[in-house]
Amino acid sequence: MSSSKILQKNFLRQISAEIERKIDRLEQQTQIVGGILQWPKFTRFSSSDRNEKINQDKDNIIETSPPHTIIETGITHHEMKGGSQRLRWNLLFNLLVWLVVPFPFWIPFISNKVALYMLPSIQGVFVFMWTIIAILAVKNVFILRMNHSRKYKENIDTLEKTRIRHIVAVSCYKEPIELIATTVQSVADQTEVNRIIMVISFEEKTPEKKKKRQYLQDRFKDAGFEQIIFTVHPYGLPNEIPGKCSNSNYGLRMAVNKINVADDDMKNILVTTCDADSKFPPNYIAALTWKYLQENQPALTTIYQSPLFYNWKLDSLSFITRVTGLLRSLLMLGALIPFNINTMSIFSYSLSLAKQGNFIHPSYQMDDIICLIRWMGVTKRRIRISMIPVAVISGPTSGETVEFEIIEWARQARRWTIGAAEVFHYFIIKAKHIPKMAAFSWGFAFIIYYGVLLCTAAHTTPVVKQEDASLNQSKILVFIKTIPYFHESIPMGINAIRKLGEQNQFKVHITNVASYFTIDNLKQYAAVVFLSTTGDVLDESQQESFKSFYRSGKGFVGIHAAADTEYAWSWYNGLLGGYFAGHPSRLQNATLNIVDQNFIATKHLPKQWKRFDEWYNFQMTQWNKVNVLITIDEKSYYGGEHGKIHPMSWYQNYDGGRSFYTQLSHQQDSYLDSLFVQHLLGGIQYAMTGRTK
Repeated sequence: MSSSKILQKNFLRQISAEIERKIDRLEQQTQIVGGILQWPKFTRFSSSDRNEKINQDKDNIIETSPPHTIIETGITHHEMKGGSQRLRWNLLFNLLVWLVVPFPFWIPFISNKVALYMLPSIQGVFVFMWTIIAILAVKNVFILRMNHSRKYKENIDTLEKTRIRHIVAVSCYKEPIELIATTVQSVADQTEVNRIIMVISFEEKTPEKKKKRQYLQDRFKDAGFEQIIFTVHPYGLPNEIPGKCSNSNYGLRMAVNKINVADDDMKNILVTTCDADSKFPPNYIAALTWKYLQENQPALTTIYQSPLFYNWKLDSLSFITRVTGLLRSLLMLGALIPFNINTMSIFSYSLSLAKQGNFIHPSYQMDDIICLIRWMGVTKRRIRISMIPVAVISGPTSGETVEFEIIEWARQARRWTIGAAEVFHYFIIKAKHIPKMAAFSWGFAFIIYYGVLLCTAAHTTPVVKQEDASLNQSKILVFIKTIPYFHESIPMGINAIRKLGEQNQFKVHITNVASYFTIDNLKQYAAVVFLSTTGDVLDESQQESFKSFYRSGKGFVGIHAAADTEYAWSWYNGLLGGYFAGHPSRLQNATLNIVDQNFIATKHLPKQWKRFDEWYNFQMTQWNKVNVLITIDEKSYYGGEHGKIHPMSWYQNYDGGRSFYTQLSHQQDSYLDSLFVQHLLGGIQYAMTGRTK
């Protein structure tokens, strides 16, 4: 071996060793932070009713006091480094994906003979893998069917020697209170609800979190839970990435500190983590308890996964949405669970495993796979995934139209690619702590599943068909990107706008791809519609392209959560006329007053319009510069904050273009209301043409 190759090999070894040391130091620091967070002087327990004493046995709210005390402790934390600052093993994973995807195209250039034998062989391997997955999925479906009528209560009574308790933790950010309440209600409906400690974890930046937790406490205080605990995760803790991992880690640590359970009893407590859009069957906790007892309480060796069935009201959705939803369930039943690859979204484990594994790593995003790898390193074995014989319905991640489904599927695939590459990096670093055979077998299964079966589909980017710009005056672009909250009404909105286009001779293009916002692409449209977009959806270059498009005399339509978008972009604030500030904790009936009955979007409406909807309060408003169309009567509902003049819809000529905004349409049913749909059509026609009558 040449001296240069030896030096290169030694250099890579040194870098890899340094990375491992840094990861270990980061985890040690996370452990210290976790310990400090549980010191009594850094937390306070407060009743949601400030005038009452704390009920230590029922409902509590846990917050840091003050919110960032942890930063002031004097402990030195290494700053998290970006990917460009260190060797990233995910580059190897990406290289593998990019070799596999175009394989049929480049292998013939090497040898036609090799391609002749290799490509059919690879196809045969794919067919074999999918056949095995299908067989295992069918087997697990039979298991679900056979346990459908099982009397879990009776089985538990015969097996239980020490009472098994449960912590069910739901992480929340900007989800509407109705969605969170639906999830908590499905937990409250459990046949074994008296075993459950309900933990609801908000973020410090959650809008109206005090109102939300008060509403949830009032609604579920008599539901039968052993306790209800509310936590508020502080913003900006060191070495954390905002997301479910850091939220779950904080919430679970605080809850464990609150219930003050002994180490010896942790094996008798099972933790279930879930999203805010989950629906549990009434026998989930009973089935989980029975499965855990039947397997002789494998506290440190097993994680429990219920099969996930996707999309609420799946039977009413489009064919392709049903097919892709069922395909995802098939992959879980036939691959993820049988081959112990990873849990997903909603899973359960013993508190002793969480404690020994130092809970959940707050510096990553994908809590399910990261937990598995982290805990394999701690237990020095491959963790088994055991199927709970009841299914859970996971919230909607797909569209109600074929076009939106394709867009959403590609977005999910890209997210899996990025997440899988990050997980691969973490696995390589932590593999030294896992026995060699366990590490090899899991790593091989992970690469085959994510690197071959899934990620090869991740490079299909949805694009909007381009057409000659000379035909641009009869087309609009509907933009539906959301970060992070996705409104369930968006698919219905797409359908409604498409129908309006068909009926009124304008074409409708849909995209959630921000990179589509270029000057050349946008110039073909008469207007752009932001359909309940949320978060920072455009980068600086995309913002400039959109601004140039609009200033050329084009139009903009903002619908509902478009006001919850681009808070740091002052030009957008002027374009829209104000930002979302919050809303009451529940949907309500209210009376709308039509201020201008001559405008194209309101001339068909009655002088007073009664609606059931979600009613926004606004901030940074510029209502003195807009033409108000509709106001809401704050005496007709609870939670208004603007007084006598509280606009709900308006229009304006702004910076060379035309802008229209309507706050209505939080619910899917809005797009079945002919009055609202006509209101929306008028706004679109104004934005496209400038017509006001």
